[in-house]
Amino acid sequence: MLPPVAKVFAAYTGQHLLPFRVVADTQGRIAAAVNHVTLTPTAVLIDKDGGILRPIIGEPGFAALHALIDKELAE
Repeated sequence: MLPPVAKVFAAYTGQHLLPFRVVADTQGRIAAAVNHVTLTPTAVLIDKDGGILRPIIGEPGFAALHALIDKELAE
């Protein structure tokens, strides 16, 4: 059974075509890995090896975010 917050995320992502994966960190594992981030929205960029590239706290500038993602994908 999904926790309530995960249900909200699932409904939202089902209604919007987001160009990225959304994860509900219901157990706080991702937050702990990036120094216990507790503010939302927070985006965590993960590199191709599964390491944390960087957290982005607050609404990201999507042009800069896409440029960073494109740069990482090119490497």
